[in-house]
Amino acid sequence: MHQSGRPVSLLPHTQPFPVIQLWVGPDPMDAISRPDVALKASYHMSKQLGKKLSSWLSVNS
Repeated sequence: MHQSGRPVSLLPHTQPFPVIQLWVGPDPMDAISRPDVALKASYHMSKQLGKKLSSWLSVNS
């Protein structure tokens, strides 16, 4: 899922948002050992990202 311990970014670096990480915390193995936490975190992040996207689109339209 991740390469050489680096977080997997959901968006290319050219996007105006900070890079969203698939896992939260210092240890990526937390996402594997605690799938419930990882799921909640990714759900929360996708909601936040949706807000950012909609506000960014409304500003730039």
